[in-house]
Amino acid sequence: MLLMTFKCMNGLAPSYLAELVQPRKRDKRLRQNYAPTLHQGITKKCIGDSAFGAAAPRLWNELPVNIRASGTLSMFRKCLKTY
Repeated sequence: MLLMTFKCMNGLAPSYLAELVQPRKRDKRLRQNYAPTLHQGITKKCIGDSAFGAAAPRLWNELPVNIRASGTLSMFRKCLKTY
């Protein structure tokens, strides 16, 4: 799921999946801008928590910044494997 989220963030995934993950808007310029977090929607049921649109942002935001800031898919895959 995290590989697909990385692809969504970098324009490598189908548009119907990329629409489900939206970067969180920040008003201030922070050091975290180079590794954006995703907006987490609120789900009303436990079943909804496992859907891609809810689970992908939660898992992405839990990743360390150095993994989220990986520049290429192969580097992200390598960092994710050792995480």
